[in-house]
Amino acid sequence: MKKILLLLCAVATFSSLSATKVYFNKAYLEPGTYGTSDFDIIKSGSIIVHDDGTTLELDNLVVDCELTGNKGSLFTFSNNGTIDVILKGKNSLVTKGHTCFEYSHLDITFTGGELYLKSSWYDIFVQYYTNTVFVDTKFTSAGPTSIANNSAIIEDNVIVKNSTFEAAGIVETLNSFTLEGCHFVRPEGEVTFNKSRGTLECDGTPITNFLIKPDSEPVEGDVNQDGQVNVGDVTAAYNVILGSDTEFAESADVNNDGSVTVGDITAIYNIILGTN
Repeated sequence: MKKILLLLCAVATFSSLSATKVYFNKAYLEPGTYGTSDFDIIKSGSIIVHDDGTTLELDNLVVDCELTGNKGSLFTFSNNGTIDVILKGKNSLVTKGHTCFEYSHLDITFTGGELYLKSSWYDIFVQYYTNTVFVDTKFTSAGPTSIANNSAIIEDNVIVKNSTFEAAGIVETLNSFTLEGCHFVRPEGEVTFNKSRGTLECDGTPITNFLIKPDSEPVEGDVNQDGQVNVGDVTAAYNVILGSDTEFAESADVNNDGSVTVGDITAIYNIILGTN
Protein backbone atom coordinates (compact mmCIF):
# COMPACT_ATOMS: atom_id res chain seq x y z
CA MET A 1 0.00 0.00 0.00
CA LYS A 2 2.83 2.39 0.86
CA LYS A 3 4.42 1.79 -2.54
CA ILE A 4 1.12 2.55 -4.27
CA LEU A 5 0.66 5.77 -2.30
CA LEU A 6 4.23 6.84 -3.03
CA LEU A 7 3.70 6.11 -6.73
CA LEU A 8 0.48 8.15 -6.79
CA CYS A 9 2.19 11.04 -5.04
CA ALA A 10 5.06 10.90 -7.51
CA VAL A 11 2.66 10.94 -10.47
CA ALA A 12 0.70 13.85 -8.98
CA THR A 13 3.90 15.77 -8.31
CA PHE A 14 5.19 15.16 -11.84
CA SER A 15 1.85 16.25 -13.33
CA SER A 16 1.83 19.47 -11.35
CA LEU A 17 5.39 20.22 -12.35
CA SER A 18 4.86 19.43 -16.03
CA ALA A 19 1.54 21.27 -16.43
CA THR A 20 1.72 24.39 -18.57
CA LYS A 21 1.35 27.59 -16.58
CA VAL A 22 0.13 30.97 -17.75
CA TYR A 23 1.89 34.20 -16.76
CA PHE A 24 0.74 37.74 -17.43
CA ASN A 25 3.21 40.57 -16.88
CA LYS A 26 5.37 37.99 -15.03
CA ALA A 27 2.55 37.14 -12.59
CA TYR A 28 1.32 33.53 -12.46
CA LEU A 29 -2.39 33.29 -13.26
CA GLU A 30 -4.33 30.69 -11.31
CA PRO A 31 -7.73 29.66 -12.70
CA GLY A 32 -10.07 32.65 -12.44
CA THR A 33 -10.99 35.98 -14.01
CA TYR A 34 -8.67 38.98 -14.12
CA GLY A 35 -9.49 42.55 -15.10
CA THR A 36 -8.74 46.21 -14.48
CA SER A 37 -8.80 45.79 -10.70
CA ASP A 38 -6.10 43.12 -10.85
CA PHE A 39 -3.63 44.71 -13.30
CA ASP A 40 -3.32 48.43 -13.94
CA ILE A 41 -2.03 47.74 -17.47
CA ILE A 42 -5.43 46.25 -18.38
CA LYS A 43 -7.49 49.15 -19.72
CA SER A 44 -10.68 47.14 -20.25
CA GLY A 45 -11.93 43.60 -20.78
CA SER A 46 -10.76 40.51 -18.97
CA ILE A 47 -8.50 37.45 -18.92
CA ILE A 48 -10.12 34.16 -17.93
CA VAL A 49 -8.06 31.09 -17.06
CA HIS A 50 -10.29 28.01 -17.10
CA ASP A 51 -10.15 25.38 -14.40
CA ASP A 52 -8.25 22.99 -16.64
CA GLY A 53 -5.38 25.50 -16.63
CA THR A 54 -4.78 24.99 -20.35
CA THR A 55 -7.60 27.16 -21.72
CA LEU A 56 -7.11 30.91 -21.74
CA GLU A 57 -9.95 33.24 -22.69
CA LEU A 58 -9.42 36.86 -23.73
CA ASP A 59 -12.69 38.78 -23.57
CA ASN A 60 -12.41 42.16 -25.34
CA LEU A 61 -9.06 42.63 -23.59
CA VAL A 62 -7.32 45.98 -24.10
CA VAL A 63 -3.74 46.43 -22.88
CA ASP A 64 -1.60 49.48 -23.63
CA CYS A 65 1.58 49.76 -21.61
CA GLU A 66 5.33 50.06 -21.39
CA LEU A 67 6.90 47.09 -19.67
CA THR A 68 10.05 47.39 -17.58
CA GLY A 69 13.18 46.64 -19.58
CA ASN A 70 13.47 45.36 -23.10
CA LYS A 71 12.85 41.76 -22.05
CA GLY A 72 9.37 42.28 -20.66
CA SER A 73 6.60 40.10 -22.14
CA LEU A 74 2.85 40.38 -21.66
CA PHE A 75 1.99 36.67 -21.86
CA THR A 76 4.49 33.89 -21.22
CA PHE A 77 3.91 30.18 -20.72
CA SER A 78 5.93 27.50 -19.01
CA ASN A 79 7.41 24.85 -21.27
CA ASN A 80 5.60 21.76 -22.59
CA GLY A 81 1.93 21.02 -23.14
CA THR A 82 -0.85 22.83 -24.98
CA ILE A 83 -2.71 26.11 -24.58
CA ASP A 84 -6.02 27.03 -26.21
CA VAL A 85 -6.59 30.79 -26.43
CA ILE A 86 -10.26 31.59 -27.03
CA LEU A 87 -10.78 35.10 -28.38
CA LYS A 88 -14.06 36.88 -27.64
CA GLY A 89 -14.70 40.17 -29.42
CA LYS A 90 -11.76 42.39 -30.32
CA ASN A 91 -8.63 42.05 -28.21
CA SER A 92 -5.86 44.64 -28.49
CA LEU A 93 -2.43 44.20 -26.90
CA VAL A 94 0.00 47.09 -27.36
CA THR A 95 3.29 47.26 -25.49
CA LYS A 96 6.67 48.95 -25.72
CA GLY A 97 8.15 45.91 -24.05
CA HIS A 98 9.88 42.90 -25.59
CA THR A 99 6.89 40.95 -26.91
CA CYS A 100 3.17 40.27 -26.54
CA PHE A 101 3.35 36.44 -26.46
CA GLU A 102 6.43 34.36 -25.65
CA TYR A 103 6.65 30.58 -25.36
CA SER A 104 8.73 27.47 -26.01
CA HIS A 105 8.02 23.71 -26.40
CA LEU A 106 4.32 24.46 -26.66
CA ASP A 107 1.33 23.94 -28.96
CA ILE A 108 -0.84 27.06 -28.86
CA THR A 109 -4.09 27.65 -30.75
CA PHE A 110 -5.86 31.01 -31.15
CA THR A 111 -9.55 30.58 -31.98
CA GLY A 112 -12.36 32.98 -32.99
CA GLY A 113 -12.72 36.71 -32.40
CA GLU A 114 -10.00 39.24 -33.18
CA LEU A 115 -6.46 39.70 -31.91
CA TYR A 116 -4.43 42.85 -32.56
CA LEU A 117 -0.80 42.84 -31.41
CA LYS A 118 1.81 45.58 -31.49
CA SER A 119 5.11 45.33 -29.66
CA SER A 120 8.30 47.33 -30.02
CA TRP A 121 10.23 44.11 -30.70
CA TYR A 122 8.41 40.84 -31.45
CA ASP A 123 4.63 40.52 -31.43
CA ILE A 124 4.97 36.75 -30.99
CA PHE A 125 8.31 35.24 -29.96
CA VAL A 126 8.70 31.46 -30.14
CA GLN A 127 11.66 29.36 -29.05
CA TYR A 128 12.11 25.70 -29.97
CA TYR A 129 9.52 23.09 -30.91
CA THR A 130 6.36 25.19 -31.04
CA ASN A 131 3.21 24.96 -33.13
CA THR A 132 1.19 28.17 -33.40
CA VAL A 133 -2.24 27.77 -34.98
CA PHE A 134 -4.84 30.41 -35.88
CA VAL A 135 -8.38 29.07 -36.46
CA ASP A 136 -11.42 31.08 -37.60
CA THR A 137 -9.94 34.29 -36.26
CA LYS A 138 -8.81 37.71 -37.41
CA PHE A 139 -5.19 38.28 -36.45
CA THR A 140 -3.42 41.59 -37.03
CA SER A 141 0.24 42.05 -36.20
CA ALA A 142 1.43 45.67 -36.36
CA GLY A 143 4.90 45.45 -34.81
CA PRO A 144 8.21 45.39 -36.71
CA THR A 145 8.42 41.60 -36.42
CA SER A 146 5.18 39.61 -36.40
CA ILE A 147 6.39 36.14 -35.46
CA ALA A 148 10.03 35.28 -34.84
CA ASN A 149 12.46 32.85 -33.36
CA ASN A 150 15.87 34.52 -33.22
CA SER A 151 17.67 31.27 -32.47
CA ALA A 152 18.10 28.18 -34.66
CA ILE A 153 15.28 26.92 -36.89
CA ILE A 154 14.07 24.07 -34.70
CA GLU A 155 10.61 22.72 -35.50
CA ASP A 156 8.74 25.99 -35.05
CA ASN A 157 5.61 25.97 -37.19
CA VAL A 158 2.73 28.35 -37.92
CA ILE A 159 -0.60 27.19 -39.37
CA VAL A 160 -3.36 29.59 -40.45
CA LYS A 161 -6.79 27.93 -40.87
CA ASN A 162 -9.82 29.76 -42.30
CA SER A 163 -8.52 32.99 -40.80
CA THR A 164 -7.62 36.51 -41.76
CA PHE A 165 -3.95 37.09 -40.98
CA GLU A 166 -2.37 40.48 -41.55
CA ALA A 167 1.27 41.20 -40.77
CA ALA A 168 3.04 44.54 -40.98
CA GLY A 169 6.29 42.94 -39.83
CA ILE A 170 8.29 40.00 -41.09
CA VAL A 171 7.77 36.36 -40.13
CA GLU A 172 11.21 34.83 -39.71
CA THR A 173 13.36 31.89 -38.62
CA LEU A 174 10.54 29.38 -38.43
CA ASN A 175 10.45 25.82 -39.73
CA SER A 176 7.23 26.20 -41.74
CA PHE A 177 4.31 28.52 -42.44
CA THR A 178 1.19 26.72 -43.71
CA LEU A 179 -2.18 27.91 -45.00
CA GLU A 180 -5.29 25.72 -44.72
CA GLY A 181 -8.54 26.96 -46.22
CA CYS A 182 -7.12 30.41 -46.94
CA HIS A 183 -4.82 32.19 -49.37
CA PHE A 184 -2.46 35.13 -49.76
CA VAL A 185 -4.09 38.35 -50.93
CA ARG A 186 -0.86 40.32 -50.63
CA PRO A 187 1.72 39.97 -51.95
CA GLU A 188 1.08 38.75 -55.46
CA GLY A 189 3.49 36.28 -57.01
CA GLU A 190 4.95 33.04 -55.72
CA VAL A 191 5.28 32.87 -51.95
CA THR A 192 8.02 30.61 -50.62
CA PHE A 193 9.68 29.88 -47.33
CA ASN A 194 13.46 30.21 -47.37
CA LYS A 195 14.69 27.71 -44.78
CA SER A 196 18.29 28.87 -45.03
CA ARG A 197 17.26 32.18 -43.49
CA GLY A 198 13.85 31.22 -42.21
CA THR A 199 12.04 34.15 -43.82
CA LEU A 200 8.95 34.16 -45.98
CA GLU A 201 9.71 35.40 -49.46
CA CYS A 202 7.78 36.52 -52.52
CA ASP A 203 9.71 36.21 -55.79
CA GLY A 204 12.97 36.27 -53.80
CA THR A 205 12.05 39.33 -51.71
CA PRO A 206 11.50 38.94 -47.93
CA ILE A 207 7.86 39.59 -47.05
CA THR A 208 7.39 42.40 -44.55
CA ASN A 209 3.73 43.19 -45.19
CA PHE A 210 1.13 40.64 -46.20
CA LEU A 211 -2.52 39.70 -45.89
CA ILE A 212 -4.11 36.26 -45.80
CA LYS A 213 -7.86 35.72 -46.15
CA PRO A 214 -10.10 32.63 -45.89
CA ASP A 215 -11.03 30.87 -49.10
CA SER A 216 -14.53 31.66 -50.30
CA GLU A 217 -16.50 31.91 -53.49
CA PRO A 218 -15.64 35.26 -55.09
CA VAL A 219 -18.42 37.84 -55.03
CA GLU A 220 -18.93 39.44 -58.44
CA GLY A 221 -17.95 43.11 -58.29
CA ASP A 222 -16.23 42.76 -54.90
CA VAL A 223 -13.00 44.42 -56.06
CA ASN A 224 -11.53 45.11 -52.61
CA GLN A 225 -12.50 41.62 -51.38
CA ASP A 226 -14.34 42.71 -48.26
CA GLY A 227 -17.33 40.44 -48.95
CA GLN A 228 -19.71 43.11 -50.24
CA VAL A 229 -20.18 45.32 -53.29
CA ASN A 230 -20.41 49.08 -52.73
CA VAL A 231 -18.77 52.39 -53.60
CA GLY A 232 -15.52 51.15 -52.02
CA ASP A 233 -15.17 48.73 -54.92
CA VAL A 234 -15.68 51.57 -57.40
CA THR A 235 -12.85 53.48 -55.70
CA ALA A 236 -10.60 50.40 -55.72
CA ALA A 237 -11.22 49.88 -59.45
CA TYR A 238 -10.50 53.56 -60.20
CA ASN A 239 -7.20 53.27 -58.31
CA VAL A 240 -6.24 50.28 -60.46
CA ILE A 241 -7.07 52.22 -63.62
CA LEU A 242 -5.00 55.18 -62.42
CA GLY A 243 -2.12 52.89 -61.52
CA SER A 244 -2.03 54.07 -57.92
CA ASP A 245 -2.89 50.62 -56.54
CA THR A 246 -2.30 47.27 -58.23
CA GLU A 247 -3.30 45.12 -55.26
CA PHE A 248 -6.76 44.41 -56.71
CA ALA A 249 -5.86 44.41 -60.40
CA GLU A 250 -7.24 40.91 -60.95
CA SER A 251 -10.54 41.36 -59.10
CA ALA A 252 -11.07 44.79 -60.73
CA ASP A 253 -11.58 43.12 -64.11
CA VAL A 254 -15.27 42.66 -63.35
CA ASN A 255 -16.44 42.16 -66.92
CA ASN A 256 -13.63 39.65 -67.56
CA ASP A 257 -12.36 41.24 -70.76
CA GLY A 258 -8.71 41.03 -69.73
CA SER A 259 -8.23 44.70 -68.78
CA VAL A 260 -9.48 47.18 -66.20
CA THR A 261 -11.32 50.11 -67.76
CA VAL A 262 -14.34 52.33 -67.26
CA GLY A 263 -16.39 49.36 -68.46
CA ASP A 264 -15.60 47.62 -65.18
CA ILE A 265 -16.72 50.70 -63.26
CA THR A 266 -20.04 50.55 -65.10
CA ALA A 267 -20.35 46.84 -64.33
CA ILE A 268 -19.83 47.50 -60.61
CA TYR A 269 -22.48 50.24 -60.59
CA ASN A 270 -24.91 47.89 -62.32
CA ILE A 271 -24.31 45.25 -59.64
CA ILE A 272 -24.87 47.82 -56.87
CA LEU A 273 -28.09 49.03 -58.56
CA GLY A 274 -29.23 45.49 -59.23
CA THR A 275 -29.46 46.01 -62.99
CA ASN A 276 -26.70 43.56 -63.90
